[in-house]
Amino acid sequence: MIRFGAPVFMKKQEKAAGPGESHGSAANDPVALARAVKAKGYRAAYAPKVDLNDTARIKAVRDAFAAEDIMIAEVGYWQNLMDTDEATRKEHREEMVKALALADELGARCAVDIVGYEIFPFDVIDGPEAIETLLKAVDRKQFAVHLDLVNLINGPRAYFRSGDIMRECVKRFGGRIVSAHAKDIKMKEPSISVILEEVVAGTGNLDIATYVRELHKLPQEIPLMLEHLKSEAEYETAVAHYRAVAAKEGIVI
Repeated sequence: MIRFGAPVFMKKQEKAAGPGESHGSAANDPVALARAVKAKGYRAAYAPKVDLNDTARIKAVRDAFAAEDIMIAEVGYWQNLMDTDEATRKEHREEMVKALALADELGARCAVDIVGYEIFPFDVIDGPEAIETLLKAVDRKQFAVHLDLVNLINGPRAYFRSGDIMRECVKRFGGRIVSAHAKDIKMKEPSISVILEEVVAGTGNLDIATYVRELHKLPQEIPLMLEHLKSEAEYETAVAHYRAVAAKEGIVI
């Protein structure tokens, strides 16, 4: 079952997170934020920005989202845990531990990072087989998959067979998927080299129908979160497209 979601803009000047930036609203009122998420028809949300030591606010966030039946999808920490500088690497790992703890406190589905948590096209973990290998190597039930199908599109062959890739993901590790990102991707044409760009859903080539269908058939609830768009209007366009595609599959998101 899918729990669909996207960023909400509590203030006109708020900026959605871009690549490599943490999601989450800085809204002061958790109740108002949770209700704004619900008003959009979403059933999942990014974790709002909150300090791990602010136990009162953590409880307020958890309670507000639970009251509206909104699942907190993820806490993000977008730094390299394997930085070659020892001091930097130590700092990043300590902050990642805090992100994991915050995810636990908020009841979020996962805490996501760049290496070993979410897939990226520039990582060595760049395909379903590699992901499955990593899962077996780590061999911890707490270690799972944050799936971003667009991030598995790293060349022309993958670009034209995203549906096959999604089906392979579900076959290899479907039960280990805990959260997912919703986007679209387009290959620049004409171009001498391969240039792949994230675009508003419906203007690219991702097999969104297969993506939604395969996630929906999993027994666990999967938060499917839109990201990386520039404005509330772009999000509304993308939301409408994902919902229309899902509706054709007989799925309500």
